[in-house]
Amino acid sequence: MNKLQTTQALLALTVLGLLVAGCATQNSNPDQAGAHTGYVDFHTDPAADLCWQVERFDDRMQSFRSMFSAYKP
Repeated sequence: MNKLQTTQALLALTVLGLLVAGCATQNSNPDQAGAHTGYVDFHTDPAADLCWQVERFDDRMQSFRSMFSAYKP
């Protein structure tokens, strides 16, 4: 392997290492949700079989629109 190929291989490994490290999540399951993250956790105490219907208010239609539902207990 000549010097140019060794330099190119080393540069490629360095760039790959930086890309992988830059894409890593620092904390994938935080204790507390941050602002504007787009998720909510619901828990019951004691654990129970529940049915869910999540709605969002639509400003244009001036009514609620179903976003998610699970009706099997």
